[in-house]
Amino acid sequence: MSLGERFLKNRVARLAGGIGLSLGLLAGTLVTTQVAHAEGRIRIAEQFGIVYLLLNVVRDQQLIEKHGKAEGLDIKVDWQQLSGGSAVNDALLSGAIDIAGAGIGPLLTVWDRTQGRQNVRGVASLGNFPYYLVSNNPNVKTIADFTEKDRIAVPAVGVSVQSRFLQYAAARQWGDDQYDRLDKYTVALPHPDATASLKSGGTELTGHFSNPPFQNQALENPNVHVVLDTYELLGPNSPTVLYSTEKFRKDNPKTYKAFVAALAEAAAFAQSDKGAAADTYIRVTGAKISREDLLKIIDNEQFQFTVTPTNTYPLADFLHRVGAIKNRPAPGRTTSSKTPPSAREAESMNAPLQGHTASNLNTTAFDTVLEVDRVSLEYRTPQRVVRATHEVSFEVDRSDRFVLLGPSGCGKSTLLKAVAGFIEPVAGSIRLDGQTVREPGPDRIVVFQEFDQLPPWKTVKQNVMFPLLASRTLGRREAEARALHYLEKVGLAAFADAYPHTLSGGMKARVAIARALAMQPKILLMDEPFAALDALTRRKMQEELLELWDEVRFTLLFVTHSIEEALVVGNRILLLSPHPGRVRAEVGAHAFDLHSLGGADFQQAALRIHQLLFEGRTEDAGAELAFQDVRLAY
Repeated sequence: MSLGERFLKNRVARLAGGIGLSLGLLAGTLVTTQVAHAEGRIRIAEQFGIVYLLLNVVRDQQLIEKHGKAEGLDIKVDWQQLSGGSAVNDALLSGAIDIAGAGIGPLLTVWDRTQGRQNVRGVASLGNFPYYLVSNNPNVKTIADFTEKDRIAVPAVGVSVQSRFLQYAAARQWGDDQYDRLDKYTVALPHPDATASLKSGGTELTGHFSNPPFQNQALENPNVHVVLDTYELLGPNSPTVLYSTEKFRKDNPKTYKAFVAALAEAAAFAQSDKGAAADTYIRVTGAKISREDLLKIIDNEQFQFTVTPTNTYPLADFLHRVGAIKNRPAPGRTTSSKTPPSAREAESMNAPLQGHTASNLNTTAFDTVLEVDRVSLEYRTPQRVVRATHEVSFEVDRSDRFVLLGPSGCGKSTLLKAVAGFIEPVAGSIRLDGQTVREPGPDRIVVFQEFDQLPPWKTVKQNVMFPLLASRTLGRREAEARALHYLEKVGLAAFADAYPHTLSGGMKARVAIARALAMQPKILLMDEPFAALDALTRRKMQEELLELWDEVRFTLLFVTHSIEEALVVGNRILLLSPHPGRVRAEVGAHAFDLHSLGGADFQQAALRIHQLLFEGRTEDAGAELAFQDVRLAY
């Protein structure tokens, strides 16, 4: 019997004895009957590793019980430890557990297969952590060096997040059609067993796609080295998540709310006091690791304990692309059927956080105009090549007011210029109505922030007519009629024969908008168009822009570094990290307008966006967190 077969047999035996799964389920029959129980009980499955530390904190401090009492409910919490996404998913679907803890891969698999049935949905991330593929074979430097003589341990073959990461890497190495090229070398082993085997050597196991602290313990052996780092593969990402069935959330709203609140409190505790978090992990798990060694692992900027998923959409999109899941995850959509504690809150932030999250992985057909798919942009300076954005993905639907928001230097204006066709991506693609963007075109019109974008020798009317004539879109008579039409819409018909130097800054901005709208582009691109205006004029222009949109319903891609402006102008906001720009999250802002300024809900939303941008968290004492607050973090 091979090493993998021995451990698989033991795992199945432990699983059957520990959670009483039926023989039918263990034999592969999908058991879908949910075990009903009254509000006030929750059964949680966790696996091995530091990535489950938030659950250790929740357990140690009895936070679910604490938040349950705040709801007037005594909650009984049952904890179970399993190994591998397949075992966890089986337990969830059989009704043996209520909350599943596993990788993004298992979540996406079970989400895809339960559409219209159990409707498994995401609850939260457990944090951002790098996973390493390590090996004790000196001949293996990259994944291309593995041969039929090697065996790579993963928690669950073909399903676990480690297996999915390996497939993603294989697709990048050899192409999508060979994404499963290394699957035949993988075996299912729990992390503790795989680590011990790799460190000791002398077995057929030569590789282990691991997680902390097991990968770090393996690397204590000088013969073990890193072959692949998931942060280098995907950038910082959230590999481990929590998820549940729609039925559990609906039937147990107070219990579920207490769990989410407990998780948020645990994340704040762990992120703010890594030492206390390390003590908790050692105490709860009995792990054979010193406090000093544990702190070396978790007390660095790569480890973030947060309930907000980061950079998870590329893996989800990949799995659909290669056919591993049938339903295509769509960024920025809401299909969650759960009822949030505050309908107004859900409306203001426009529903669940996505990433891998099933609560937003939507299969509905949307009228998508713009698709930006894993776009990386670079520019040259005299000294070096600078990466402006890294693998940014998003979609803009028809009539969206989509805002790119981030600090200076995050690449938001560079992204807009790439959409306009002025800059070619070094990686990824940009498609407008399904056609790849390769150069500028009249279907994308840009409104820049500089006032000198209007030729000074042309009158206001001539400025609006100019692109219509230059592109031969209309003849002179039709161009003049359309120019006057849009000048009327922006309130400048009386200034049609005036020259730009006689206009105020706000009036020049309105001419630029009229000129852009007159072209009737598929998408209007605005690069901080009101940044140079005084506060009163800027507010007036924002109001006029929204009035125009309400009348014309054009599609807008808008760049700003102002959180308040993003909330007012946009109905969807993509948050970009500091240089190089990566997607932090997407949030909804359709509940706000200029009349919301200064209101409590508006200020709360602005604060939470600031936390997402600069602190990487969504904790908020007064609201339910995670998947119902924030949309996709790719």
